[in-house]
Amino acid sequence: MSQILGGAEFYNRSQALVSSGTADERYVQTMYQVLLNRAAGSDKTAAWVNQLPNSGTQGAAAT
Repeated sequence: MSQILGGAEFYNRSQALVSSGTADERYVQTMYQVLLNRAAGSDKTAAWVNQLPNSGTQGAAAT
């Protein structure tokens, strides 16, 4: 599952599914919608977005 969610295809698709925010914010918000069936709060979105640069990949949020 983490390979699917951490892949470029999911990241790119997430850009069309959420209409606002940075690319990384849209990615995190899409994961919340797909996996948890709810919106991510701004605090949760920010926390996960801050993890992305540390790993260099979206996979950090997907695992």
